[in-house]
Amino acid sequence: MTRDLLAIVAQLHEEHEIAPPAAMLSDASAHYDREVARLVASRDKAVIQALLARANDTREVLKAIPPYLPVEGGYGKLWGRVTVGDKARFALGRLLGDRLAGEAIAGGAGWWQAHGAALKWDPRISRFTR
Repeated sequence: MTRDLLAIVAQLHEEHEIAPPAAMLSDASAHYDREVARLVASRDKAVIQALLARANDTREVLKAIPPYLPVEGGYGKLWGRVTVGDKARFALGRLLGDRLAGEAIAGGAGWWQAHGAALKWDPRISRFTR
């Protein structure tokens, strides 16, 4: 399972069909694609480490199917071009919660080394805690 999930992280620069739960939301900033939905639902700590490595990636996300246009809005943005980093930070927020995701993004690889092993999935709140 982890290899498939890491392959999804490696392809964050591609935008796929909007995830069914996100399609129901009228707030465009809360929209995300099916691949990010798979990452968020995975409960796999290896995904967190891979997303942290892309949290500051400024490459623009393009549609995965022709005409391959840049993605505008979603992943925490009401408008504006979406970057790989936007998608990674959005998924980290869903996996860790805003406060812990902020700490992780600020600390990067050092944060992961210090805290990654201690992360535990909490089914009550559907995210990792430490």
